[in-house]
Amino acid sequence: MTKIDAGKLRSRVKLQRQVKSVDTRGAASDWVTVSTRWASVTMLRGSELEIQRKTFARATTKIIMRKPTDFDFGANWRVCHGGNVYGINYAGTTGEKFEDLELICEGVNVNV
Repeated sequence: MTKIDAGKLRSRVKLQRQVKSVDTRGAASDWVTVSTRWASVTMLRGSELEIQRKTFARATTKIIMRKPTDFDFGANWRVCHGGNVYGINYAGTTGEKFEDLELICEGVNVNV
């Protein structure tokens, strides 16, 4: 595969990480936006949906963007796009030199 065409990166997405904090009432968690990036956001359908659902039963969406070099993904991350919130089931690199990031996601709070 070659590097994704910049023209396909049409959607702005926010990459958020869950952080835990302690206040006077005890422990709480909140979501912090780590980065806002251009990405390709597509709903999975047809054979691609069937293939992904063999591994990730609730997969609904594929998000592709340039691979971030300033931070690494870990547990407790999500993507926000157009008022929708997606949990990340899988994050992997694609492209000839692994410069693109592919996320297989499920809708957590999807505005229909």
